Amino acid sequence: MSELWKIIQTHLDQTGVREAEFARRIGTSPTTVNSWKNRGVRSLPERRLLEAVANEIPGVSYRQVLAAVLSDIGYADPSVAIGRRHHGAWELGPELMVQLAMEAKGVESAAWDATSFSEDNEIEDVIHAAEELARIGEELASTAQTVAELGMGGASALQTAVHHEREKRKAARSAARDMGRRLATAARKSATPTKGELEKQAADSRGEEPDPDGPEGGA
Repeated sequence: MSELWKIIQTHLDQTGVREAEFARRIGTSPTTVNSWKNRGVRSLPERRLLEAVANEIPGVSYRQVLAAVLSDIGYADPSVAIGRRHHGAWELGPELMVQLAMEAKGVESAAWDATSFSEDNEIEDVIHAAEELARIGEELASTAQTVAELGMGGASALQTAVHHEREKRKAARSAARDMGRRLATAARKSATPTKGELEKQAADSRGEEPDPDGPEGGA
């Protein structure tokens, strides 16, 4: 019996829900659910189906459903916990990597939907698309945070690394601002005419030659 079907079968046994009704609730055909039961999961189902399974079964998370499916298709060992600690370092489970990739793809799809409206669309459609984009974006950010924490060896190590990176970026921005101010000052100085240049401009405007000895030079 597949890992995914173990989860579903336990739910069906506890609730008395039939396979066909379960299929309707998660938005797929009875044939698909029956295939999961009799032939197992051969390829990665659509994300929406995995989310629907998790939403339909109380106490089961999306990550658990995804881990079960990845075990069924040979991408993960069901005995290996997601992100388990191994010899003092974090070992990332492949299911977490697939989840991150799927959520990134979901953001891309939602972003396309949110930017492909015309004047014929209702405002509710636009709002719904924006909300969906925000929701998937939050999921992606959460998973990316988990990956970063596991990869760095825990939340505290990640916070330290993030602090150092922020300090480096702050220093770089400060240096860039200082350079900009110096360049601006140099540009202003080069653009400010000298006293001699001002006198020449004034003489040119009167059609005269400037007095090299100043206004009192001819006395």
